[in-house]
Amino acid sequence: MPQPLKTFIIYSRQDDSYKNDLLKHLTGTLVETGHLEVWQDGEILPGEDWKGKIDKQLETADLFLVLLSIDSLNSDFIKNTELKKALERKGRIVPILVRSCSWQIHPVFKGLQGLPKNMKPVSSFSERDEAWTEVVGHLHELVETIWAESESPPSNSAISLVRPDLPDMILVKGGTFIMGSPKTEADRGADETQNEVTLSDFAIGKYPVTQQLWQEIMGNNPSHFKGLDLPVEMVSWDDVQDFLQKLNARYPGLGYRLPTEAEWEYAARGGSQSKGFIYAGSNKLDEVGWCAANSGFKTQPVGQKKPNELGLHDMSGNVWEWCADWYGPYPSDPQTNPQGPESGTNRVLRGGSWDFNPLHCRVACRSDWRPGGRLLIVGFRLASSPQ
Repeated sequence: MPQPLKTFIIYSRQDDSYKNDLLKHLTGTLVETGHLEVWQDGEILPGEDWKGKIDKQLETADLFLVLLSIDSLNSDFIKNTELKKALERKGRIVPILVRSCSWQIHPVFKGLQGLPKNMKPVSSFSERDEAWTEVVGHLHELVETIWAESESPPSNSAISLVRPDLPDMILVKGGTFIMGSPKTEADRGADETQNEVTLSDFAIGKYPVTQQLWQEIMGNNPSHFKGLDLPVEMVSWDDVQDFLQKLNARYPGLGYRLPTEAEWEYAARGGSQSKGFIYAGSNKLDEVGWCAANSGFKTQPVGQKKPNELGLHDMSGNVWEWCADWYGPYPSDPQTNPQGPESGTNRVLRGGSWDFNPLHCRVACRSDWRPGGRLLIVGFRLASSPQ
């Protein structure tokens, strides 16, 4: 049997009775079955280093159960010590609503799924044991899923995680390149006029954002094609802004954002290591991307095709990807870190998709769509700037 998950309960002193009820239910079930190893500060003896004991447990915990109430949301110790350490540990954080409070707008909890079902407060149940029985049942399912995933062989995509750690990003060294396509490139778009662009260093996602990461942060999965390792789709540019806000609240200081159109094309071309391929990593699309000819007319798990020169996957095909810019003609003068037009009607899309032909999967190809629109051919990948 796998090792039990080391579990830390975060709670306010005003919710001590709820903590004790939870402990009783966990001890008689998931602790006895070896699913959880629960520690709580009641085990600290008089004269022992209280803060040191807590810090040690926070350093080793895999699972953090947070009892939500207005008192826990207002606790400086919970916010600045326990939650901070839980986020640094990147452990699984499970909110448990014990008393009504506005947890939905909290920067850490607002994107998380919690317990009991539909986040109904434990205090609202006519029989508290009913609430805790439901909580224990869902925690049992969670641990079983984590165990099953940990024993599974790694997938080719290398991202089949029970919870997402920090998104897998690749640093791209800045440089100068020619953006767009030459007139000699067959069937190039009229809006691909070449221009010189210089970029600073940035980081970009190794894969498109998956449904797993979206679901972990947003608590829902809007995608038409379901699968945790499939790229998320049916998300508008505006939806992505909400996702970024919640992701950055979960992992403060990392500055996740959408790539600019120039960053996207430079990365797709292979950056300073570019070999001048038509597609992202090859002149043969079937080697690096999913299009109408090979996709089966649906999205495919990320990371299955060969990466490009920088180790980036799926930049040609699978799903079109939102960029930060408004759509507009390229400027004729050389540009440094261009941000696109100041205003517009549509936002930029790049990369082609599972439902398009190879022409639209070229690294220079451009498209656009209204920022509030959702399509089952459109997803996105993350970018960030050096902090």
